[in-house]
Amino acid sequence: MGEWRELIFDRKSSDEKVICAELHRQGLMTDEIYLADENFGLYLRKEHPKVLAGYHVWVRPVVKLMQRYQTVTMLVRKIAEPWTQQMAYRMGVISHGSFIGMLMMKVGFVFCGIIGVVVYFWWMFLVLLLGVKSVNIITKRNASGLRKVAK
Repeated sequence: MGEWRELIFDRKSSDEKVICAELHRQGLMTDEIYLADENFGLYLRKEHPKVLAGYHVWVRPVVKLMQRYQTVTMLVRKIAEPWTQQMAYRMGVISHGSFIGMLMMKVGFVFCGIIGVVVYFWWMFLVLLLGVKSVNIITKRNASGLRKVAK
């Protein structure tokens, strides 16, 4: 499992942008909620790495659109609000959650988990196909945001 985490995540990367980070950067999310989101991300990274990896696969193009088009940002913000409320509730930052956010979180976990598992097995197939002995060596980011591996 350690190899999977090293393959997918490199927090030193400056392009590690996700929806909440972009909303916060644009001044559309409070520091308190953003900090709760950062801690939730650390929780996911430790407990559900494939869910977080699956999220990162589809979220990068969304964030790029948010950076380009204010209309996309406003739409994403509206969709993200119930989720962030539920996430902040789960993290103990606010006193009540969101029923819609809870449903979004449950569906999102499944959706992102499926993507994460598919990406994981795709990478393992490539590792086996290319004969790479170790997935600990990370070279550079490909278009999907994952790290390429080398011998």
